[in-house]
Amino acid sequence: MTPFCLLIRARDPLHGFVRAFSAAGRHQFDQRVVPRGTGELWRRANGLNEMMYALGRSQPEPASEMQRARDIQRALTASPSAAITGFETRAVFLPAASVGGDLLDIVSFPDGSVLVAMMDVTGHGVPGALCTALLRSAIRHLARATDDLAQIMRDLNRELCDISAAGLFATALLVRLKPEDEKIEYVSAGHDPPVRIDAEGRAETLNHAGLLLGVDPSACCSTAEAELSPDGRLFMFTDGLHEAMSPGGEQFGRNRLAELFACTGRLPLDEQLRAVVENVRSFQGRDGFDDDVTVFAVRRTEPAAAHTASSRQDGRHRGRVVPCSVRTE
Repeated sequence: MTPFCLLIRARDPLHGFVRAFSAAGRHQFDQRVVPRGTGELWRRANGLNEMMYALGRSQPEPASEMQRARDIQRALTASPSAAITGFETRAVFLPAASVGGDLLDIVSFPDGSVLVAMMDVTGHGVPGALCTALLRSAIRHLARATDDLAQIMRDLNRELCDISAAGLFATALLVRLKPEDEKIEYVSAGHDPPVRIDAEGRAETLNHAGLLLGVDPSACCSTAEAELSPDGRLFMFTDGLHEAMSPGGEQFGRNRLAELFACTGRLPLDEQLRAVVENVRSFQGRDGFDDDVTVFAVRRTEPAAAHTASSRQDGRHRGRVVPCSVRTE
């Protein structure tokens, strides 16, 4: 079967998801998706139908039913915890509302490489949550047809343009991790550029412009490459983190965030992410965030020494807020 035919087969079952989401954008929650295609599509169709049912009941019973919608949305969009060969990974997801518009997913390609997808749907709440469910299904099935990141991004854009009447757009960042290659591949659609920290602790922002999804169905995009050598780290995040505001109305900002990633770069990944979040919370003077926050961190490991290096770091740097030279004014 040709790649074109595979792509058609991957896209066709998603039309039911698009129709259901378009109806939800009009606050019509009686639309259902007919389960079809692969077992994965059956599971996602049933999950989306449960969410639509819960949202349809949220008017008379807002608290309990919106919580149910939140639980279903998390099940549909939560990233798998399976290890990625050659890499150590950690993630943080902090939704601002009862249901969120951020998306993080990990998909394996047949050649052993891995796709990490991060998206941020405009706004949050019910429409954003439904859109993330649609986009995650689209990512997983487009990745079955091709491992070309630019092609996947173009098709995601067309899927979102199909429901542009709902007034939703999304930024997206796709990164391909290759266990046997020290280069990573990435493509962006208006998303915050990832930050790379090298083994010496130097920070670099990987800028690669692209138009956000859902604006122009004919928009073009291209891939870029960057080196990620052993002990190098890469951080993907949504704008809810760096747009946090201080009590005086100052934004945390991308530059300050890059500095924070660099100065906490000797911590184990889980400790580093906790330190980053706690420093931003300290900056804004409160725990909650005004927008969804998602952060994904990856460290390339040396195959023979990965476990040893991780063990040597255990027991160090246990503080949650790490003193460092990040500017606060």
